[in-house]
Amino acid sequence: MNELAIAEAENTLRGKYLTFMLDEQCFGLDIEYILEIIGVQTMTRVPKIPPYIIGIMNLRGKVIPIIDMRLRFHKAPREYDAKTCIIVVEADEDVVGLVVDAIDEVADIADEHISAPPGAASDYTGNFMKGVAQEKGKVRLLLDCRRILHDA
Repeated sequence: MNELAIAEAENTLRGKYLTFMLDEQCFGLDIEYILEIIGVQTMTRVPKIPPYIIGIMNLRGKVIPIIDMRLRFHKAPREYDAKTCIIVVEADEDVVGLVVDAIDEVADIADEHISAPPGAASDYTGNFMKGVAQEKGKVRLLLDCRRILHDA
């Protein structure tokens, strides 16, 4: 891809977030990190890994770790249902699946509707926040994909 094509692709993704639900909270990830959304599939448990990594799975010949976002944010686990899905993301060449309760939407969120995360976060999710979007009566916690994958 040439530089002009890359710049155009980045412009079309700017301000777009895939939003998803955990309990009644709405979260968002920059669409640029999203590879695909798939249903929950069979996973293989791996010993001696953090408890929020619930296993690994084969995704078209590539083995990827699967993070349960409820456990990552220290929420109570729950049974998976028909709305539960895996968001496959890529950040810094790492491909990981994120299990979420449900997909909300792909939202266009303008920069002027995003504020900095609160200085003193009230729960563990604050460590992963890059901003708070307030628009059309909705509050969405925008997450830093790299921190979710790499910060312990």
